[in-house]
Amino acid sequence: MKIKVISLFTVLLFLFTCFNVLALEKNNSVSFQTLSCDDSFVFSQASFEKTDDFTKLSLAEAITYTMDTGKPMLPVVIKTYVFPKGTKIKNVECTFSGFSEQKISEKIMPAPKKIPLIELNNNNLQQDSQPVLDSSIYQSSDFYPSKNYDYSITCGINGLTLAIRMYPVKVNSLENILQTYESADINVVYEKPLFAPTYDEEYDMVIIAPEYFVETLGPLITHKNSIGVKTFIKTTEEIYKNYTGVDKPEQIKYFIKDAIEKNNIKYVLLAGGRINQRLKWHVPVRYASVPDNFEYEFISDLYYADMYRYNTTSNLTEFDDWDSDMDGLYGEYITNGSDIDLVPDVYVGRLACRDKEELGIVVKKIIDYENNTYGSDWFKKIILVGGDSFPVINSSWDDYGSYEGENSTDYASIPMKNLGFDIVELWASTNNLKDSSDVIDAFGQGAGFIYFDGHGNPSQYATHPPNSESWIIGLDAKEMKFLSNSDKYPVCIIGGCHNSQFDVARGNFIKGLLTERLKYFVGLFDSDKIDCDQGSFWKGEWVTDCWSWSLVKQENGGSIATIGNTGIGYCYIGSDNLNGLSSWLTSRFFYVYSDFVSQGNDTVGQIYSQSVTDYIHTFRNPPNPENMDWDYQTQKTLIGYALLGDPSLKIGGYS
Repeated sequence: MKIKVISLFTVLLFLFTCFNVLALEKNNSVSFQTLSCDDSFVFSQASFEKTDDFTKLSLAEAITYTMDTGKPMLPVVIKTYVFPKGTKIKNVECTFSGFSEQKISEKIMPAPKKIPLIELNNNNLQQDSQPVLDSSIYQSSDFYPSKNYDYSITCGINGLTLAIRMYPVKVNSLENILQTYESADINVVYEKPLFAPTYDEEYDMVIIAPEYFVETLGPLITHKNSIGVKTFIKTTEEIYKNYTGVDKPEQIKYFIKDAIEKNNIKYVLLAGGRINQRLKWHVPVRYASVPDNFEYEFISDLYYADMYRYNTTSNLTEFDDWDSDMDGLYGEYITNGSDIDLVPDVYVGRLACRDKEELGIVVKKIIDYENNTYGSDWFKKIILVGGDSFPVINSSWDDYGSYEGENSTDYASIPMKNLGFDIVELWASTNNLKDSSDVIDAFGQGAGFIYFDGHGNPSQYATHPPNSESWIIGLDAKEMKFLSNSDKYPVCIIGGCHNSQFDVARGNFIKGLLTERLKYFVGLFDSDKIDCDQGSFWKGEWVTDCWSWSLVKQENGGSIATIGNTGIGYCYIGSDNLNGLSSWLTSRFFYVYSDFVSQGNDTVGQIYSQSVTDYIHTFRNPPNPENMDWDYQTQKTLIGYALLGDPSLKIGGYS
């Protein structure tokens, strides 16, 4: 049953017709209107699916579950409301009614473990992936979760977003008692600014690049302005001279903030990666510190997109420096709740070019794509590449026939079929994916999109045949020179680890030897010894270019943009893999594209950024010690997710 909306159903709360004007306030020459609105919902009846040991509970209007590993998976209903920039949220209340209790025979299914997207010992996969029941919940008569709702407030491109997470079902796991509610009433009081901001001169995009690249970027700037994307360039040298900050990345971030507030920019193109094969940068990166057993830090260009955060104490929007505790570590996961906003305030992409030749190739591809793609038959095709990401050797396991890479890509095909796209399935289970030649042949036919899901490293995409420990190398960076899809360039999405790790360079080989000495090579002999401190040769950070950028920079083939992970991603395995993490995030791109394309919001930066925003509003709950759905694996999977390409690129080109 679909959710019944008693009053009004909209995400634009400030457009509601039921506003009650309460007061006018003047603060620093800005007038505010205090408004209040009520919203009401009726929840459908919960349904149950029994397994051998547990019961899985679902609710029609719930879009996710409580996903704290080892604790019960209970449906979560999420409502988001978008307000104009500068709004102050004064009060949020959600009142539940229609309370009832019932006894159930089995315990509610626990949330699965979050597994890193790296190769595991398959003999222990079943044991390692099964969650241990959290005794603090399953041996307690307290109802979980204890709250009926919580909410978060984030800043974004479209303004301020209030995301309310409602828990209409609770469980006493010790006695197997469910509590349910029939309805909820929401009341929000907020202050809306009465006047829109003014700007010195409005632009759509700024390109940030060193002086060295200005001449090469000239044709791109001319092209963008000719098609109505008003664009200007700002050199890194100018930024370092005129803006302050703790380091160069923060100086650039302060310039972007200034460009948003003075020029109303929507797009930021970072033009520059490593300087040749050295460890220096044309446009520097911010390394995020969300360590696990395999790496201390990784690149996050989301740092440059997340400009603001909402201070719930002052009700003011403030600059988000990603280092509120000033310890020099950025993007940290904090167990008691991080004040990092994470939602993009501007559409950011990067051309990770090392020299003028690479930049010139990509500039030409972008111009040709936007001028010539529109109406092409080849564009209405999506290529899906996947296999069995985590093969199950034990045939008695329930997920023996569940192939994660194929599940994810198949799920992504649903909205694309509805748009009339032809589906090309390169799957290991159907023998359509045997080796890289299958991918190269499919590329040659042209496609609007290609979606890989499986495993990766800086130079390869790979997966497994069904329930087999053998490998299928789906595409190696060294083989990309054989791609012959000139003028038929897809937007590429890849789910895996490190495919977009664009800080790779030959210089990393020397750095690894100096840092780790002979321990640098231990991974060649014993992969179990690979960790943050030794075995880094095995990680492949010494290759000349990462997989994703290699695909973009190909002169007569490859992609027009690639979105993937700069570090380790995480996933759920088996039939749970679409419940969150990497598979949810990467497949979400195609659902957003389907929603946006009819509205004309079809630049790659818009689709990518909305996917990121949806991930945050779906899975991030406010600080709540008993319900840690948003943990370090969830945060790490997100902030390493990067767009290598022009964020203003119009998917499908201009008519």
